[in-house]
Amino acid sequence: MNSRQTTLLSLGLNVALLAAWGWLLTRPAARTIPAPTTSAAPSPATPSPFASATADPTPPPPVPLPDVPFHWSELASTNFFLYRDRLRAAGCPEPTLRVILESEIAAHFAERRRPFVAALQPRFWTALSSPSDDAFESIEQEFSPLKEAQQRLIDEVLSNARPDRAAESSDRRRGFEQRFEWAPPELRPRLVELEERLWQQEQALQAEVAQRPDPHWTPADHARRLELHETHQREQREWLGVWAGEFELRQSNAAQWTQNLVGFEVTEAEWRTVAQTLKSTDANPHDPAQLADTIQATLGPDRHAEYLQASDGDYQQTRRVTRRLGLSDDTAQEAREIQRAAQAAAAQLRGQISLDADRQHHALAEVAAEAARALHATLGDRGWSVYREYAGAWLKDLTPAPGN
Repeated sequence: MNSRQTTLLSLGLNVALLAAWGWLLTRPAARTIPAPTTSAAPSPATPSPFASATADPTPPPPVPLPDVPFHWSELASTNFFLYRDRLRAAGCPEPTLRVILESEIAAHFAERRRPFVAALQPRFWTALSSPSDDAFESIEQEFSPLKEAQQRLIDEVLSNARPDRAAESSDRRRGFEQRFEWAPPELRPRLVELEERLWQQEQALQAEVAQRPDPHWTPADHARRLELHETHQREQREWLGVWAGEFELRQSNAAQWTQNLVGFEVTEAEWRTVAQTLKSTDANPHDPAQLADTIQATLGPDRHAEYLQASDGDYQQTRRVTRRLGLSDDTAQEAREIQRAAQAAAAQLRGQISLDADRQHHALAEVAAEAARALHATLGDRGWSVYREYAGAWLKDLTPAPGN
């Protein structure tokens, strides 16, 4: 958001707050508080865009949307069954539909798995180096409910879509090839073959376990799996030769520091600098504070500020909405700044112990309405309508029901 827009928003919020406080504090506490006079009420002929931010339980008529060119992103929905039906109605080929929906469902569950991954990361490496215990089974058991829920949803959404085994095999091999894009061309085919062989061996082992009356991994199963990995790694190191150190860095925990970042593009040099620093200091790349400190120390304050923005979940949610609407990242940033300003103003209001619950609620509604007006002006009619549905829950949170 530029300085002019920030100033206007700040003034608008402050004017709304001061007017609301001045009016509220002069009213007798026992009387019913009418609608605020500091904000012009919309005329009956104009649909109000602020209903979601006020206490009025009557929904307004929908905001009419302008005619805009069709965009594929308009088919997307968090209701995956609806998303599937829209893709089919648009003529999307079944193999492509399956890839899209599996990817979207995987991304949905990846967000739910993130705290588990961060907590279990140290245990994974310990389990990998300890063939005598059954740590892998305990890790798998903790992930099992989410994995099962993800697969159930995929099965339900794609129940009448046949899996394309040839396409799956091709996609898997393409993934292996991408893993070794950095390696010399003469090494890549053999490295990919080793990955494919390990995958097939693990699939065979899992199928063997699944066919038992009691399909649980035993210590002997874990030992066999570990032996497969050790053989694989030994042959891999032999083929890599002088490139083994580079491979070790790229496969290390530190190398994954960009894995969950969206909107923060890094160069090869930046990735390497941060990864090597994290690896040498044994810092946790999944710890936001440690990663932020490393980025600031290695890449400087400007890149650090960009990283913080990319790590901002509210900004990323807003950015997903604006990108689907064809709006710029600057617009997403402006909308996020409006959210920050409104939430800061609401926090100040909640700290005013001199306001009783009803007066505080009314003043918070003024802040929410002012923020809604600013968002509407920034995003436009169509953008505001979509934002309010998919990223605007925080506006309702500004004004909980009195007494709550």
